[in-house]
Amino acid sequence: MPNASAKPRTVKPKAAKPAATKAAAKAATTKKAPARPRKTAPAVPVPSEDLARAVQAAKLLADKGCEHIRILALPPGSAVADMVVLGTARSDRQMRAAVEDVRQWAKDTGIAPRGVEGETGWLLIDCYSVVVHAFLAEERERYQLDSLWPEARDIGLDGTPLAGAVPMPAEPAAPRLRKARVPAALPAPKVRPVKGRPAKGSRAPKDG
Repeated sequence: MPNASAKPRTVKPKAAKPAATKAAAKAATTKKAPARPRKTAPAVPVPSEDLARAVQAAKLLADKGCEHIRILALPPGSAVADMVVLGTARSDRQMRAAVEDVRQWAKDTGIAPRGVEGETGWLLIDCYSVVVHAFLAEERERYQLDSLWPEARDIGLDGTPLAGAVPMPAEPAAPRLRKARVPAALPAPKVRPVKGRPAKGSRAPKDG
């Protein structure tokens, strides 16, 4: 039998912890994952001999007055070449004279270029690991060789890599012409039948 004199036990409610304290304790127990290092593009290795040839070819283009000269070190394994030189001439005569100077220099140094290819507005001379392109401004803008190798690295005329690409300044775009609005086709006029004559396309009633 239960003892009537015994006092009932009182259970004290536990004090609820504030939400801020719980969040702080949870943050302290969880470990943050270490930040992953950012991937950087690998530097393009440039052979010293190819670099010297490309710089010399670019200087020959500059001596003939060519503009917007770029020396590009292509990514390893490129099927085109290791180095590409681009330049813009102001006239066809200037372009051909610049390419001829490059061809003569390559021949004198024992490179024995494969020859000059191209047509009006664009000439190239293939020196094996270095290919030189000379354009007129219109042809260079049309074929967009500057953006053909986005992973290439720009090299300055002093042979040092540039911090970023130096794209050729784009020519101003031609103004867009607004198209004339063509009015919608008008509905065909309704033909009212003349009294005593059937309307066009209708049949006269047959006599019963």
